[in-house]
Amino acid sequence: MRRVYDIIVSGDRYQLYFYEIVSLLRAYSIDFKIIKSFFKVLRIETGCCPQELVSILLGASSVQRILIEKTVVDTLQDLKRVLPSLEWDELRETPFKVSTLKIGERKGNVRLSSIIPLVVKSIMNKLNDQVRIDIKYPKARVVIVSLSSSKVLVGVEMLSLRGDRFRFRDPKMKIFKHPSMLTTRDARLLYNLALVKSPKDTKFLDPFCGTGSILIESAIEGSYSIGVEIRRDLIKGAKNNIKEFSVYGNIDLIHADSTLLPLRRNSFESVGTDPPYGRLSSTYRRENCELLEKFIREATRVLKRKGKIVIMYNYKYRRCILEEFRKRRIKVDEEYSFIVHNGLTRIVIMARIND
Repeated sequence: MRRVYDIIVSGDRYQLYFYEIVSLLRAYSIDFKIIKSFFKVLRIETGCCPQELVSILLGASSVQRILIEKTVVDTLQDLKRVLPSLEWDELRETPFKVSTLKIGERKGNVRLSSIIPLVVKSIMNKLNDQVRIDIKYPKARVVIVSLSSSKVLVGVEMLSLRGDRFRFRDPKMKIFKHPSMLTTRDARLLYNLALVKSPKDTKFLDPFCGTGSILIESAIEGSYSIGVEIRRDLIKGAKNNIKEFSVYGNIDLIHADSTLLPLRRNSFESVGTDPPYGRLSSTYRRENCELLEKFIREATRVLKRKGKIVIMYNYKYRRCILEEFRKRRIKVDEEYSFIVHNGLTRIVIMARIND
């Protein structure tokens, strides 16, 4: 049975997180269709069972909640009209509670809390004595969400995740630190965006592995990963970080130049990386465009057909990356830019090798 699910993400870069969700679902060969998105909510329709969907999206960097959608309405009158027709089979024989979530400003005078009694009445009328309310220890939760487009969404919650769930692997928690190291959330994001197969079927490469942040996330998910780094001090630091999180068995580190990779042709499904730039990262006296050109040449060589390459870099070198992709007939799927601070805008470019 096909259902509509509402996937709610946290953070300001929600369009980038939508790309991540799509990448994960495609990597696991899930048949789905995007219906629409409201601000931080991505609506998809799929025949995938709820438990499988939850297990896949547990690894996403910014998923906050997953709901089985019951209805989306514009007015209180619309809600009153559709509530009697809704089915609540997920709540049968299950203690539940109804809560609210405010994502965007709701126009009008109707408060979300005033909708709760209407939803509770609908559930009790439909299931009679087969359901009960438990405010303190519910095993299921119905969520009323205020959307930015002035719509109200009602759904049954399948998953709720803490926003700080990656804090135990944050840069400040790692043994070896570097000023330019990625946050754990961004490292997980780059890995997920690069997936073309399920993690256990993916051989992953980070050609500028630095302190090993992306490699750690890939290994935790079950991929075999190789990291390449030209600086000996970073290789040593990455080893210490990898050992700290007990994922050393899934990772190999190579001390080498990423513009001359000592790796076989057509040997990786995915490449995800954050190449060096700026004052805190050494490019060994090479111009940034030269570094990008030679790295992309090598990445193209080691990637398999339909393999993906994801790069996070300084926006002002966007043209260099796209020009090199064009030369090598690499298809750009998506790109997304975001401001880090007044002096830096980053871009994430997602591309794949053509057949």
